[in-house]
Amino acid sequence: GRRAAAPSPVAPAADGRGGALVNGQSGGSAQGGAGGRAQVDSVGSEMQSRWDELRSRPLRRYIALNSFMAQAAWRVIRANRTNDDARTEATALWVRDGLLRLGPTMIKLGQVFSTRTDLLHPSYVTALATLQTDVPAVPFDRVRAYVEAELNQSIESVYSTFSKQPLAGASLGQVHLATLNGVAVAVKVQRPDLEQLFDTDFASIRLMARCADIYDQSSRRLSNLLSRIGLGAGQKVGAGRDWMTYCDDAARLLYEEIDYVHEGENAQRFREAMLNTSSKGAVLVPRVFWDATTRRLLTMEFISSVKLTDARALKELQLDEKDLQRKVADTFLVQLLETGVLHCDPHPGNLCAASSPGAKNRLVYYDFGMMESLTDETRAGLRRAVLALFGGPAEPDIEQVDAAAEELMAALTQCGFLSPDADFASVRKVGRYIIRTFKAQRGGQPTEDVTKSVGKELQGLLDSGAITFPSAFTFVARAFASVDGICRSLSPSYTFTDAVDGYVSKLITRDYQEQGARWRQGVRAIACAPLEAPRRLVEAETEVGKLKVAVRRAGGRGDCA
Repeated sequence: GRRAAAPSPVAPAADGRGGALVNGQSGGSAQGGAGGRAQVDSVGSEMQSRWDELRSRPLRRYIALNSFMAQAAWRVIRANRTNDDARTEATALWVRDGLLRLGPTMIKLGQVFSTRTDLLHPSYVTALATLQTDVPAVPFDRVRAYVEAELNQSIESVYSTFSKQPLAGASLGQVHLATLNGVAVAVKVQRPDLEQLFDTDFASIRLMARCADIYDQSSRRLSNLLSRIGLGAGQKVGAGRDWMTYCDDAARLLYEEIDYVHEGENAQRFREAMLNTSSKGAVLVPRVFWDATTRRLLTMEFISSVKLTDARALKELQLDEKDLQRKVADTFLVQLLETGVLHCDPHPGNLCAASSPGAKNRLVYYDFGMMESLTDETRAGLRRAVLALFGGPAEPDIEQVDAAAEELMAALTQCGFLSPDADFASVRKVGRYIIRTFKAQRGGQPTEDVTKSVGKELQGLLDSGAITFPSAFTFVARAFASVDGICRSLSPSYTFTDAVDGYVSKLITRDYQEQGARWRQGVRAIACAPLEAPRRLVEAETEVGKLKVAVRRAGGRGDCA
C-alpha cells in the first residue's frame, strides 16, 4: 500500500478531490464523471476477465506468450526498416496492448524496458511508460469486496475516507487514497488470484529455461568435441549460465512481491539501511500502518510526489534535475556497494521526486515487493572492482596496470563472475586489457580491438565455463537499467562512469579516513604499551584450591586513556 507514481504533475489532495469518496463528500471524477468512471471500470473488468481466462488454461497461455513474442519481433523488425514514424508509433502501441493482454508478468517486462531511452525508439518508450501507472483498474465494487474480505470488516469501520477512484493502476495491484486515524494514507489492493497466474506463467517459463539450459550444455559439449578433434576452437558459446536458477530467482522475487506483509518489512529494512549512509537525507520511505495491512492489502503513508521523467512537473516545482540525477545514481551505488539492500524495481513509477515544499529535491521510493540482499562477500568484491577500475592514476605504468588487473580479477572471482580455477595466464591478460581499455576510454584515447587483443583468451575462458553470471546480478542489471534510464532523462550529459567516478572519490576519501583512524589507533596502542607494562605485584595469597593475585600500577603518570 504505497502511493504509486502520481498520474498527474501534482498528486491528488488528501481530501480525495481526485474522485468520489466513501465516508466523505463526492468529488469530480478524474475521468469525467460517472460516465467516464463506468467506461474505465468496464475496461478494467474486461482486462481482468481476460487474465482470469488465460490463467485457467496453461497450454493456451503458453501458446499466447510464444505467439506474441514471435509477432512482436516480426512487427518491430518491419517497422524499424522504414522511416514511417506513424507505423513505428502504431507498432509500439500494439506491443504495449499485447503486454497488457498477457497480464502482470509481461507488464513487468514492459516496465523495465520503458526506461531504456538509449535502446528503444521514443515511440516505444512513450507507449511502455504508461504501464508504470496506467494499467486498467479493477472496478470499485470488486475492490471493496477484496478490502473487506482481508480486514474482516467494512471499509467505513477502518478508514475515515476511501477514494473510489484509484490513484494509479499497476501490474500487481492498484492504489487508493484514504484516511486512517486522521492521517492521509495510500492503500494498495492486490489483484485477485495472482499466485495462480504466476503458477501458470512459470510453468511455461521454466520449460523455456530447461530448453535454454539443454541448448547451452549441448553447445558447450559440441565446442569441446570440435576442439579435441582439431577442428579449431569450435562453436562460440556464451558465458556459463544456469537459466533455471535465473528463473527460480525471478519466481522467488515475484512471489515475495505479492506478499504485502513481506513488502512492508522490506520497506522498514530499506529505510533503516539508508539511515546509516550518506544518502539518508536524500531519501523518503513511506511508513507502514500494520493494523491495516495483510498479505494482500498494504496501507502506507501517503507522500505526494511527481515522476522523475516528468520534465514539465519538475520545472513547475522548480526542482533541480541535475541534483536529482546525482542522488538517483548515488543511492543506487549506496545500495549496491554499502547496504546490500537493493530495490530491484526502481522504474519511474516507483522512484519519484517529493513534491511538497518541505521535501524539495528528495527522492521517494515506493513498492518494496522486489528486493534483493547482496552478501557481504559480494559487496566487498564489487567495491574492490570499482576501486581497481577508478582508482590509481589516469595513465598508469606497467606495474600499476598489473596491480590493478590482479585486483580486478580477484574482485570478479569474489563476486562469482570468475571461477577460482580459471587459467591464470588468460585471466591476467584479460585483466590487463580491461584496465588499459577503461583508462584509455576515460582519457578519450583510442582503444585496442578486443578480438585481436584477448579474443582467444576470452573464448578459452568461456568454453571452459570459467566465466559465469551469478543469478543475483540478474536483478542488479534490471535495477541498473531503470536507474540508468531515469538518469538519462534527467540529464542528457549523464554517463554512469561519471556518476561512479564522483561516488568513488567519496568512497576513497572515506576509506582513507577509516584507514587513517585505524593507523592512529595502532600507533597509539604501540606508544601506550610501555606505559601499560610496568605493574608491581603487591600481594600474593595462597588459599585452599586457588591463588589470589592483586596488582596495581607502578606509577601514577603516563596513563593512556
